[in-house]
Amino acid sequence: MYTIGQLSKTTGCAVETMRYYEKIGIINEPHRSSGGHRLYSKQQEKELAEATKLQNEKLEETLKERETEIAELKKLQEEKIAEATRIQTEKIAEVRSLQEEKNSEVKGLQNEVVTLRKKLTDVQVTHEKAIKTRDKEITELKTSVTKLSKVSTDFDTLRKRVDNLTRRG
Repeated sequence: MYTIGQLSKTTGCAVETMRYYEKIGIINEPHRSSGGHRLYSKQQEKELAEATKLQNEKLEETLKERETEIAELKKLQEEKIAEATRIQTEKIAEVRSLQEEKNSEVKGLQNEVVTLRKKLTDVQVTHEKAIKTRDKEITELKTSVTKLSKVSTDFDTLRKRVDNLTRRG
């Protein structure tokens, strides 16, 4: 006969587990000593060893199932990571392509602005030259008008003299 502590050491089963197995009927209720302590027989040792063996087998089976599930999850995770990486790579390529396209458009617009600025500068220079030429022509016309006005005045004066001379004479 074994005490609960001795049987626990022999089988490697925890005392609380042994009490639980007894409670749910996996092992038969042990005899009690005159002091009320549990005393286990060889038959109960065999029952406990069988229960422990079955429990360990069940744990191993569960562990294998979990390992398989974990392996499947890792594989799925790797597939998802690969898919995400592929999508990310595609999106990066799309963004880079769009960026290059937009950079090309901006460069074209910058060149167009430079061309337009040059044309505007040329137009301004041409306009300024035209204004200077016109101002010069206006000044020359004013000078000519002033001279013509003086000639006209001189002519009127001469005609008056001639008229005066003709009337006298």
